[in-house]
Amino acid sequence: MTAIKPSAVAFDIVTVPDIAGIRCIYDLDVALSDGDVAEYAFQRQRAASGGDNLPPHLQRVVEISLAEWGDAGLTVSSLSAAERDEGQLIERFVARLAARDGEVACWGAMRRQIPILRLRALTHAAKVCVKHSSTQQDALELLGRVADLSGQLQGASPDLDVPVDQLIRLLGAAPARALNDAAVWSAWQGGDLKSVTAECECRALATLHVLLRARCVAGVIDGAQCGAAERAIAARRA
Repeated sequence: MTAIKPSAVAFDIVTVPDIAGIRCIYDLDVALSDGDVAEYAFQRQRAASGGDNLPPHLQRVVEISLAEWGDAGLTVSSLSAAERDEGQLIERFVARLAARDGEVACWGAMRRQIPILRLRALTHAAKVCVKHSSTQQDALELLGRVADLSGQLQGASPDLDVPVDQLIRLLGAAPARALNDAAVWSAWQGGDLKSVTAECECRALATLHVLLRARCVAGVIDGAQCGAAERAIAARRA
């Protein structure tokens, strides 16, 4: 097994509309279905910004997946909110961050994932303080260790927003079935949690692919190491 030290770790999240939060903020009729509540929020957002992407405080985190390449090869794990509430899901993720010494990479972290995780942790008063080296670190400090890979590669320009699924195609990755946000919401409503988790893991693997190639370009790992990792990622995504 070709190992990479330090190990490379990437993560991503999947969210759906926070139906309870939307009902609360807009004082909606209790007779409205969850689908109608979500559509109401989408329509308001379209009027405000031209798109369906809800603000971070109204996005409920339903899955967090991590992909890692290291001594044990490729490992992928998901924390799944299927049997837990959102606050517990975020606490488990923060515990994972606390257990690691190095950075964990994410694509677009400072524009999307980190604001969502911080605000949703605040919403639930999630217990995210973890003892680390005899000192207390809170969620903000731990989440601050997340590396925004897209920001590192393309800079901080708000006009640049390269989709990671398109970028990995240029790196040689085969096309993979992907769910857009509307399809994720539909799967979640229908109880298809397996598809939700698969989508989250696919996103984490895409970020890991870019992270490893960036390390190769920077001379941190060699071509053989990068190639072995990319082949393992391709096999998992197939």
